[in-house]
Amino acid sequence: MRRVEMEGVPEVLGTVCPPPSKSGSHRVLTAAALCEGSTELRNVLNAEDVRATLRLCRKLGAEIDVDGGERLEVTVSGFGDSPRVPEDVVDCGNSGTTLRFGCGLAGLVGGIVVLTGDDSLRSRPVGDLLAALRSLGVDARGRVWRGEEYPPVVISGHPLRERVAVYGDVSSQFVSALLFLGAGLGALRVDVVGGLRSRPYVDMTVETLERFGVSVVREGPSFEVEGRPRSPGELRVENDWSSAGYFVALGAIGGEVRIQGVDLGSSHPDRRIVEIAREMGAEVRRIDGGIVVRSTGRLEGVEVDLSNSPDLVPTVAAMACFADGVTRIENVGHLRYKEVDRLRALAAELPKFGVEVREGEDWLEIVGGEPVGARVDSRGDHRMAMALAVVGAFARGKTVVERADAVSISYPRFWEDLASIGVPVRSV
Repeated sequence: MRRVEMEGVPEVLGTVCPPPSKSGSHRVLTAAALCEGSTELRNVLNAEDVRATLRLCRKLGAEIDVDGGERLEVTVSGFGDSPRVPEDVVDCGNSGTTLRFGCGLAGLVGGIVVLTGDDSLRSRPVGDLLAALRSLGVDARGRVWRGEEYPPVVISGHPLRERVAVYGDVSSQFVSALLFLGAGLGALRVDVVGGLRSRPYVDMTVETLERFGVSVVREGPSFEVEGRPRSPGELRVENDWSSAGYFVALGAIGGEVRIQGVDLGSSHPDRRIVEIAREMGAEVRRIDGGIVVRSTGRLEGVEVDLSNSPDLVPTVAAMACFADGVTRIENVGHLRYKEVDRLRALAAELPKFGVEVREGEDWLEIVGGEPVGARVDSRGDHRMAMALAVVGAFARGKTVVERADAVSISYPRFWEDLASIGVPVRSV
């Protein structure tokens, strides 16, 4: 368990370049594995979650060559229409995306595929996705507890039907998994019932499939997938707005941060952090190749619906700790099914800084104030670790973040980048 100690500062100043998109990396690797032939992928994230998807694709028969350090160049020779049965259990680590996409890909195999992960992943429900696979004729079973299904999951058999319904109100990844399954089959209609949380992430999946030559027609809550993926030859993953968001927050609270390599025209849902920072009172301006975020000396609380950008909740909550008045974050009940129950975790950890937090079933309220240094615990969640670090960067006195190594899931250089803009950081 790694522990990081940091001292609060009055302001930050510097330049960072966030890592490649985790969401984008998962999606292009999955699509490339479904292709016949070879695809060259540039700027792929080198982090634990993405390495889990690399393992999954290899176990299903894709040949993958990896080169590079923090930003990978990956050559994928896909398994096409002939995925193989894995020789052993597929370990998805902490990556919910890998496991859920893997459930979809497993429906193409025919033989038995077993997917599991760490303790955190085995606590995340997948019942709605497995029920959708069963409705297609696939044998899909998970560990049953209190009427819900969890990993490990065992999947075998091929789909017998060309239309499936799935609930979309727990995770958009259930829908994305079925879209990838449809692309592997060459045709599938996916009907989403019960509402769709995090719709922009499904849009990212559709956009990825279309870049690989798959037709996805959207009709209301339904998606009609037609055609198998074809290699685009070469493709580059954009830099990550989820990771950039922590430095947007840092610049908004105090100082000035230049964030390079982010695209304001991106379809990534977490690009919305720019709009929220401006609404709270920060100055954000476009520069060549990125943005600059500057504090105006005062932030105001806001009321914001983050149903489509759930990964921003910890980031906005961190900014809210320094804002005048109350910030209310609404329609985010699906955060209870992330690596940890993030609403409960934020409601438990932020008050350690002396901040008042109120928690509802699908909302969070933070009363801004003057945070003081504290000993806090990421609970092994990467987004919690980085959000707590944002608060600790400006809290008066010393802050200790327990399980700080969780950042390796999506942003391995986070602590180094934080130190580069003037926050004293020490591993203890």
